[in-house]
Amino acid sequence: MHASHKSHRADVGQGSQRARTPEDTRKYCNLRGLRMSAETTKSLLTHIEEHRRELIGSALKASSFGHWSGTVASSLFTNTFLDKLTLEIYTGGRESLEAWCDAASDTGAASECPRLVVLTCAALSASFAGEHGLSEEVFSYLTERGNELAQRIEKADAARKHGVHVDPSTLVDREDVVTSLLVTLEARDPETAEHAKAVGAWCRRIARAMHLATEQQEFAALCGTLHDVGKVSTPREIINKPGPLNEDEWADMHAHSRVGAKLLERIPSLKGVAPAVRSHHERWDGKGYPDRLCGDEIPLMARIVAVADAFHAMASRHNYREALSLSRAVDALVAGRGTQWDPTVIDAVLGIVGREPRVTELRPVPKNPSGS
Repeated sequence: MHASHKSHRADVGQGSQRARTPEDTRKYCNLRGLRMSAETTKSLLTHIEEHRRELIGSALKASSFGHWSGTVASSLFTNTFLDKLTLEIYTGGRESLEAWCDAASDTGAASECPRLVVLTCAALSASFAGEHGLSEEVFSYLTERGNELAQRIEKADAARKHGVHVDPSTLVDREDVVTSLLVTLEARDPETAEHAKAVGAWCRRIARAMHLATEQQEFAALCGTLHDVGKVSTPREIINKPGPLNEDEWADMHAHSRVGAKLLERIPSLKGVAPAVRSHHERWDGKGYPDRLCGDEIPLMARIVAVADAFHAMASRHNYREALSLSRAVDALVAGRGTQWDPTVIDAVLGIVGREPRVTELRPVPKNPSGS
């Protein structure tokens, strides 16, 4: 962390706007219909105060500014934002934070403020999950609220500059929400975040090789990028375990696809990604999880993600094994063609890497082993 982060911590937010301590928090914190329990509210407020320096540092690191008067101005802005966010969480009132965001357009740095707001909320979401476990209420609130406030700042800035009304829905787009989710994942486990980005790129290549429409290629990339977002709830010691997982640890690991889908269903702009995230560990033969779907019952995007995920994982080094060579990774894909993975998707990968598809008997679409 830069020295300026520490030197300015004691000077910012110590006045009348500093939120009160959470000892007398009411039973519920009501935020646009969200009911957050008193225990969760108190934990979140306490977490912000105890980890403020780390949160500011994480947000600034993710922003990669290198401008806007250096880290001093951005640190001041982020610290004040945490003050206002704390007050909103404590009181349940939205007006004070929204009025502050409206005024942020007068700072002369409004173009940077929205991204800082999103990244600070993402850093807080990841940090809180790491210490207290995943709270769907906290995750949903911080993801949605961060992007709402970023939109508000951009709208106010546009109105100030041009004197016209601007629809905020046209400002902060889905890509900004994805960025905030990746920051959350990276704060939890950097290797998982890098894997997610690589899988997204491979999904785009595979979709292109399958001659899908351009829109579907981009959607495939989005599904791949977010396929492991549910791992924000997976304990770090399981993700980073150097040896084999036991039965209980595998159960925790397997939960990430369901958790990820559930989280995305709460974000309107990403709700359509949820089916692919939920089903990316299903198998072509019906022996996958969580729903034991088979063949064409599995969403196409999930089938693409499954292959891209496995291929990149096999070709990458992990703390529990070395990377496979490209040739061996491709051989593994061929071995699972028609059993674990969709043959059409495997053939697309073979075309990308320059290997002709093996001439084998195409396995028929399997019947669901459950009989449904």
